[in-house]
Amino acid sequence: MCGPVSPQSRPMREFRLLAAAVASGLPVPRPLAAEVRRRGAFYSGDLLMGRIDAARMLSALLATLTDWSAVDWGAIGATLGQIHAQGFEHADLNAHNLLLDERRRVWVIDWDRGRRRAAGVWVESVLARLHRSLRKLFGERIDAPDARAGWARLLQAHAEAVHG
Repeated sequence: MCGPVSPQSRPMREFRLLAAAVASGLPVPRPLAAEVRRRGAFYSGDLLMGRIDAARMLSALLATLTDWSAVDWGAIGATLGQIHAQGFEHADLNAHNLLLDERRRVWVIDWDRGRRRAAGVWVESVLARLHRSLRKLFGERIDAPDARAGWARLLQAHAEAVHG
C-alpha cells in the first residue's frame, strides 16, 4: 500500500530550509520546486533550484592560484557568520560547497542535510569541517603563510558577523 510521502523527506526538508534562508536574505540557491515520488517503501525526489550565474567553487579557484591572498577570505567568513547567526547549519560544509561569483559574492550550496537550530558548539564543528576539507584537497599547502592568513581572516570575519 502506498501512502503519501512524508513532508520530512529530504527533498522537502531542503526545499523548506532553502526557502527560509532565502527569506532571511542569505546567499543560497533559490528553491523553485520539489517533487517526491513514492514507490513501495522507497521514494525518490528532486529539487529544482535557481541558477547561480558566473560562479566558481572555492576548491576550483584555489587550485588555480599560487597566492591565496587573492581570495576574499573575509567575505567567506562574513557570509558563513551571517548564516550561522541565523541558526542555519550546513551538515557538509566543504570547499566544493562554497561558490564565488563574478561580483565576489559568496554562495553556499548543497543543503540536503542542513538544518536550523539554536547557536551552539556546532558552529565550531562546521568551520572545522571546512578546514579539514581544505587540508584534504590541498594538503600542506594550507600551512603556507598566505593560506594561514586567509583562514585567520575568515575566522575573524565570521566572529564579527556572528557576534555583531
